[in-house]
Amino acid sequence: MNMLGLTRWTGLPGNILRAAFLGVLLGCWPFPASAQLAVELQVPSSKALLYESVIATVTFRNHSGQVVLFDPKSGCARVRFDIEMGEGKLVNPLSATPLLSGVELTPGEARVLKFNIPRLYAIQSIGLYKVRAVVDYGGMTYASVPAYLEVARGFELKRLMAGVPDDPRVSRTYVLEYMQKDTSEENLYLRIEDETAKRIYGMFNLGRIVRVRMPDLQVDESGNVHILFQTPGTAYVHLVFTPYGVPLVTENIPGGKGNVALLRMPNGRIAVTGSVTKPARESGAESGSVMESGPVTKVKKATGGLFGKPEN
Repeated sequence: MNMLGLTRWTGLPGNILRAAFLGVLLGCWPFPASAQLAVELQVPSSKALLYESVIATVTFRNHSGQVVLFDPKSGCARVRFDIEMGEGKLVNPLSATPLLSGVELTPGEARVLKFNIPRLYAIQSIGLYKVRAVVDYGGMTYASVPAYLEVARGFELKRLMAGVPDDPRVSRTYVLEYMQKDTSEENLYLRIEDETAKRIYGMFNLGRIVRVRMPDLQVDESGNVHILFQTPGTAYVHLVFTPYGVPLVTENIPGGKGNVALLRMPNGRIAVTGSVTKPARESGAESGSVMESGPVTKVKKATGGLFGKPEN
Protein backbone atom coordinates (compact mmCIF):
# COMPACT_ATOMS: atom_id res chain seq x y z
CA MET A 1 0.00 0.00 0.00
CA ASN A 2 1.27 3.46 -0.86
CA MET A 3 1.28 5.36 2.48
CA LEU A 4 1.82 8.76 0.84
CA GLY A 5 -1.08 8.38 -1.54
CA LEU A 6 1.20 8.61 -4.61
CA THR A 7 0.16 6.78 -7.73
CA ARG A 8 2.82 4.65 -9.37
CA TRP A 9 2.69 4.99 -13.13
CA THR A 10 4.23 2.04 -14.89
CA GLY A 11 6.87 2.88 -17.43
CA LEU A 12 7.95 6.17 -15.83
CA PRO A 13 11.66 6.58 -15.10
CA GLY A 14 12.70 6.46 -11.48
CA ASN A 15 13.95 10.07 -11.45
CA ILE A 16 10.45 11.34 -12.34
CA LEU A 17 8.94 9.33 -9.50
CA ARG A 18 11.57 10.73 -7.11
CA ALA A 19 10.81 14.26 -8.30
CA ALA A 20 7.09 13.74 -7.71
CA PHE A 21 7.80 12.44 -4.22
CA LEU A 22 10.03 15.43 -3.43
CA GLY A 23 7.46 17.86 -4.79
CA VAL A 24 4.77 16.55 -2.45
CA LEU A 25 7.11 16.81 0.52
CA LEU A 26 7.98 20.42 -0.28
CA GLY A 27 4.42 21.40 -1.14
CA CYS A 28 5.75 23.33 -4.16
CA TRP A 29 5.30 20.92 -7.06
CA PRO A 30 4.39 23.06 -10.08
CA PHE A 31 1.06 22.33 -11.69
CA PRO A 32 0.72 21.67 -15.42
CA ALA A 33 0.68 24.55 -17.89
CA SER A 34 -2.98 23.99 -18.67
CA ALA A 35 -3.96 24.86 -15.07
CA GLN A 36 -3.89 28.41 -13.82
CA LEU A 37 -3.67 30.84 -10.95
CA ALA A 38 -5.87 33.91 -11.27
CA VAL A 39 -4.62 37.18 -9.76
CA GLU A 40 -6.88 40.22 -9.28
CA LEU A 41 -5.81 43.65 -8.02
CA GLN A 42 -7.81 46.56 -6.63
CA VAL A 43 -6.57 49.90 -5.26
CA PRO A 44 -8.81 52.12 -3.11
CA SER A 45 -8.48 55.16 -5.36
CA SER A 46 -6.82 56.14 -8.60
CA LYS A 47 -5.22 59.11 -6.82
CA ALA A 48 -3.04 59.32 -3.72
CA LEU A 49 -0.98 61.87 -1.88
CA LEU A 50 2.78 61.41 -1.90
CA TYR A 51 3.70 59.08 1.04
CA GLU A 52 0.04 58.26 1.72
CA SER A 53 -0.76 54.63 2.50
CA VAL A 54 -2.25 52.81 -0.48
CA ILE A 55 -3.73 49.49 0.59
CA ALA A 56 -3.87 47.18 -2.43
CA THR A 57 -6.35 44.31 -2.26
CA VAL A 58 -5.14 41.21 -4.10
CA THR A 59 -7.29 38.14 -4.73
CA PHE A 60 -5.54 34.84 -5.52
CA ARG A 61 -7.65 32.05 -7.06
CA ASN A 62 -6.27 28.53 -7.27
CA HIS A 63 -7.61 26.64 -10.31
CA SER A 64 -4.76 24.13 -10.34
CA GLY A 65 -6.45 21.24 -8.53
CA GLN A 66 -3.67 21.02 -5.94
CA VAL A 67 -2.27 22.99 -3.01
CA VAL A 68 -0.12 25.97 -3.93
CA LEU A 69 2.39 27.12 -1.31
CA PHE A 70 3.63 30.72 -1.24
CA ASP A 71 7.10 30.58 0.26
CA PRO A 72 10.70 31.68 -0.40
CA LYS A 73 11.78 28.05 -0.89
CA SER A 74 12.82 27.00 -4.36
CA GLY A 75 9.92 25.90 -6.54
CA CYS A 76 7.24 27.59 -4.44
CA ALA A 77 4.98 30.43 -5.53
CA ARG A 78 6.21 33.97 -4.98
CA VAL A 79 4.25 37.21 -4.95
CA ARG A 80 5.59 40.54 -6.14
CA PHE A 81 4.36 43.78 -7.68
CA ASP A 82 5.44 45.10 -11.03
CA ILE A 83 5.31 48.89 -10.70
CA GLU A 84 6.23 51.18 -13.55
CA MET A 85 6.46 54.95 -13.52
CA GLY A 86 6.23 56.80 -16.80
CA GLU A 87 7.64 54.96 -19.79
CA GLY A 88 8.79 51.68 -18.33
CA LYS A 89 10.81 52.96 -15.35
CA LEU A 90 10.59 50.12 -12.82
CA VAL A 91 10.13 50.92 -9.13
CA ASN A 92 12.33 48.85 -6.84
CA PRO A 93 11.17 47.12 -3.65
CA LEU A 94 12.38 48.61 -0.37
CA SER A 95 13.38 45.18 0.94
CA ALA A 96 14.30 41.76 -0.40
CA THR A 97 12.05 40.11 2.21
CA PRO A 98 9.39 37.92 0.52
CA LEU A 99 5.86 39.32 0.69
CA LEU A 100 4.38 35.94 1.67
CA SER A 101 5.83 32.98 3.53
CA GLY A 102 4.18 29.71 4.50
CA VAL A 103 0.79 30.61 3.00
CA GLU A 104 -1.13 27.71 1.43
CA LEU A 105 -3.83 28.05 -1.20
CA THR A 106 -5.98 24.93 -1.40
CA PRO A 107 -7.57 23.73 -4.68
CA GLY A 108 -10.47 25.98 -5.65
CA GLU A 109 -9.72 28.49 -2.89
CA ALA A 110 -9.84 32.26 -3.34
CA ARG A 111 -7.70 34.16 -0.83
CA VAL A 112 -7.89 37.95 -0.37
CA LEU A 113 -4.80 39.67 1.04
CA LYS A 114 -3.88 43.32 1.51
CA PHE A 115 -0.54 45.04 0.89
CA ASN A 116 0.50 48.62 1.70
CA ILE A 117 2.32 49.40 -1.55
CA PRO A 118 4.28 52.56 -0.53
CA ARG A 119 5.75 50.67 2.44
CA LEU A 120 6.93 47.88 0.15
CA TYR A 121 8.12 49.78 -2.93
CA ALA A 122 10.02 53.04 -3.40
CA ILE A 123 7.14 55.22 -4.55
CA GLN A 124 8.82 58.49 -3.60
CA SER A 125 8.08 60.77 -6.54
CA ILE A 126 4.94 62.32 -7.96
CA GLY A 127 3.71 60.85 -11.22
CA LEU A 128 1.52 58.17 -12.78
CA TYR A 129 2.24 54.58 -11.77
CA LYS A 130 1.08 51.36 -13.40
CA VAL A 131 0.75 48.56 -10.85
CA ARG A 132 0.36 44.81 -11.40
CA ALA A 133 0.18 42.04 -8.81
CA VAL A 134 2.28 39.10 -10.02
CA VAL A 135 2.73 35.47 -9.00
CA ASP A 136 5.73 33.48 -10.23
CA TYR A 137 5.18 29.73 -9.99
CA GLY A 138 6.24 26.63 -11.85
CA GLY A 139 8.22 28.56 -14.42
CA MET A 140 5.20 30.67 -15.31
CA THR A 141 4.10 34.20 -14.46
CA TYR A 142 0.52 35.12 -13.57
CA ALA A 143 -0.25 38.85 -13.54
CA SER A 144 -3.31 40.90 -12.72
CA VAL A 145 -4.87 43.50 -14.95
CA PRO A 146 -2.90 46.71 -14.28
CA ALA A 147 -4.24 49.42 -11.98
CA TYR A 148 -3.19 53.04 -12.45
CA LEU A 149 -2.29 55.24 -9.51
CA GLU A 150 -1.61 58.96 -9.75
CA VAL A 151 0.65 60.13 -6.94
CA ALA A 152 0.44 63.89 -6.42
CA ARG A 153 1.25 66.62 -3.95
CA GLY A 154 -1.53 68.11 -1.89
CA PHE A 155 -2.27 71.79 -1.41
CA GLU A 156 -0.25 72.98 1.58
CA LEU A 157 -2.27 74.82 4.21
CA LYS A 158 0.14 75.15 7.14
CA ARG A 159 3.71 74.27 8.07
CA LEU A 160 5.31 74.31 11.52
CA MET A 161 8.81 73.37 12.70
CA ALA A 162 9.42 72.39 16.33
CA GLY A 163 12.00 70.63 18.47
CA VAL A 164 11.80 67.22 20.12
CA PRO A 165 12.18 67.69 23.91
CA ASP A 166 13.90 64.36 24.60
CA ASP A 167 16.46 64.89 21.81
CA PRO A 168 17.64 68.50 21.37
CA ARG A 169 19.69 67.56 18.29
CA VAL A 170 16.64 66.88 16.12
CA SER A 171 13.55 68.72 14.99
CA ARG A 172 10.31 67.94 13.24
CA THR A 173 8.40 69.66 10.46
CA TYR A 174 4.63 69.28 10.56
CA VAL A 175 2.74 69.97 7.34
CA LEU A 176 -1.02 70.18 6.87
CA GLU A 177 -2.24 69.74 3.30
CA TYR A 178 -5.45 68.73 1.63
CA MET A 179 -6.35 66.81 -1.49
CA GLN A 180 -9.59 66.51 -3.42
CA LYS A 181 -9.82 62.95 -4.76
CA ASP A 182 -13.25 63.38 -6.28
CA THR A 183 -15.73 66.20 -6.81
CA SER A 184 -17.48 65.76 -3.46
CA GLU A 185 -14.75 65.01 -0.92
CA GLU A 186 -11.73 66.93 0.38
CA ASN A 187 -9.50 65.34 2.99
CA LEU A 188 -6.95 66.87 5.35
CA TYR A 189 -3.54 65.22 5.78
CA LEU A 190 -0.72 65.56 8.29
CA ARG A 191 2.86 64.83 7.28
CA ILE A 192 5.58 64.51 9.94
CA GLU A 193 9.15 64.66 8.72
CA ASP A 194 12.72 65.30 9.76
CA GLU A 195 13.97 67.60 7.03
CA THR A 196 17.61 67.32 8.13
CA ALA A 197 17.67 63.51 8.09
CA LYS A 198 15.28 63.44 5.10
CA ARG A 199 12.99 60.98 6.85
CA ILE A 200 9.21 60.74 6.86
CA TYR A 201 7.64 59.72 10.18
CA GLY A 202 4.07 59.51 8.95
CA MET A 203 1.46 60.64 6.46
CA PHE A 204 -1.97 60.59 8.08
CA ASN A 205 -5.38 61.01 6.48
CA LEU A 206 -7.17 63.00 9.19
CA GLY A 207 -10.59 62.91 7.50
CA ARG A 208 -12.91 65.19 5.58
CA ILE A 209 -12.46 68.92 6.00
CA VAL A 210 -14.71 71.91 5.40
CA ARG A 211 -12.50 74.80 4.35
CA VAL A 212 -14.62 77.47 5.99
CA ARG A 213 -11.85 78.21 8.47
CA MET A 214 -8.15 77.47 8.45
CA PRO A 215 -7.17 74.41 10.52
CA ASP A 216 -5.08 75.06 13.63
CA LEU A 217 -1.66 73.49 14.14
CA GLN A 218 0.31 73.80 17.40
CA VAL A 219 2.96 71.89 19.39
CA ASP A 220 2.73 71.48 23.16
CA GLU A 221 5.43 71.50 25.85
CA SER A 222 6.15 67.79 25.32
CA GLY A 223 6.64 68.11 21.59
CA ASN A 224 3.30 66.55 20.63
CA VAL A 225 1.50 68.15 17.72
CA HIS A 226 -2.17 69.20 17.94
CA ILE A 227 -4.50 69.66 14.97
CA LEU A 228 -7.98 71.17 15.08
CA PHE A 229 -10.16 71.40 11.97
CA GLN A 230 -13.80 71.70 10.96
CA THR A 231 -15.64 68.75 9.41
CA PRO A 232 -18.99 68.58 7.55
CA GLY A 233 -21.96 69.54 9.67
CA THR A 234 -20.08 72.27 11.62
CA ALA A 235 -18.40 69.66 13.83
CA TYR A 236 -14.71 69.74 14.78
CA VAL A 237 -11.97 67.14 15.23
CA HIS A 238 -9.00 67.55 17.58
CA LEU A 239 -6.09 65.12 17.12
CA VAL A 240 -2.73 64.71 18.84
CA PHE A 241 0.38 62.90 17.53
CA THR A 242 3.86 62.40 18.97
CA PRO A 243 6.92 63.58 17.01
CA TYR A 244 7.40 59.93 16.04
CA GLY A 245 4.03 59.62 14.33
CA VAL A 246 2.17 57.80 17.12
CA PRO A 247 -1.50 58.92 17.42
CA LEU A 248 -2.40 59.79 21.02
CA VAL A 249 -5.82 61.43 21.09
CA THR A 250 -8.83 61.95 18.85
CA GLU A 251 -11.58 64.22 20.13
CA ASN A 252 -14.80 64.61 18.16
CA ILE A 253 -16.49 67.93 19.00
CA PRO A 254 -20.13 68.43 17.92
CA GLY A 255 -21.13 71.67 16.24
CA GLY A 256 -22.75 74.51 18.12
CA LYS A 257 -20.32 74.38 21.06
CA GLY A 258 -19.19 77.97 20.80
CA ASN A 259 -15.85 79.24 19.63
CA VAL A 260 -13.82 76.02 19.30
CA ALA A 261 -10.08 76.73 19.21
CA LEU A 262 -6.69 75.57 20.46
CA LEU A 263 -5.46 77.57 23.45
CA ARG A 264 -1.91 77.47 24.77
CA MET A 265 -1.78 77.43 28.57
CA PRO A 266 0.94 79.19 30.65
CA ASN A 267 2.62 75.82 31.31
CA GLY A 268 2.84 75.10 27.58
CA ARG A 269 0.02 72.59 27.42
CA ILE A 270 -2.65 72.87 24.73
CA ALA A 271 -6.34 73.04 25.63
CA VAL A 272 -9.40 73.08 23.39
CA THR A 273 -11.85 75.88 24.12
CA GLY A 274 -15.53 75.25 23.44
CA SER A 275 -15.09 71.47 23.90
CA VAL A 276 -17.35 69.56 26.28
CA THR A 277 -16.59 66.02 25.09
CA LYS A 278 -13.99 63.54 26.24
CA PRO A 279 -11.34 62.03 23.95
CA ALA A 280 -12.78 59.15 21.94
CA ARG A 281 -11.08 56.09 20.52
CA GLU A 282 -12.81 56.13 17.17
CA SER A 283 -11.09 58.39 14.74
CA GLY A 284 -10.91 59.71 11.23
CA ALA A 285 -7.12 59.42 11.24
CA GLU A 286 -5.80 56.63 9.06
CA SER A 287 -2.37 55.25 9.88
CA GLY A 288 -0.51 52.07 10.63
CA SER A 289 -0.73 52.74 14.37
CA VAL A 290 -3.63 52.11 16.73
CA MET A 291 -5.35 55.21 18.02
CA GLU A 292 -4.81 55.65 21.74
CA SER A 293 -6.39 57.88 24.32
CA GLY A 294 -4.27 59.06 27.21
CA PRO A 295 -2.32 62.01 28.57
CA VAL A 296 -1.52 64.45 25.83
CA THR A 297 1.81 65.31 27.41
CA LYS A 298 3.14 61.74 27.51
CA VAL A 299 5.74 61.20 24.80
CA LYS A 300 5.38 57.80 23.13
CA LYS A 301 8.02 56.63 20.70
CA ALA A 302 7.70 54.37 17.68
CA THR A 303 10.04 53.29 14.94
CA GLY A 304 9.91 56.01 12.33
CA GLY A 305 11.08 56.52 8.82
CA LEU A 306 8.76 53.89 7.36
CA PHE A 307 8.09 55.85 4.20
CA GLY A 308 11.62 56.49 3.00
CA LYS A 309 13.27 59.79 2.23
CA PRO A 310 11.24 62.79 1.08
CA GLU A 311 11.68 63.99 -2.45
CA ASN A 312 14.42 66.61 -2.86
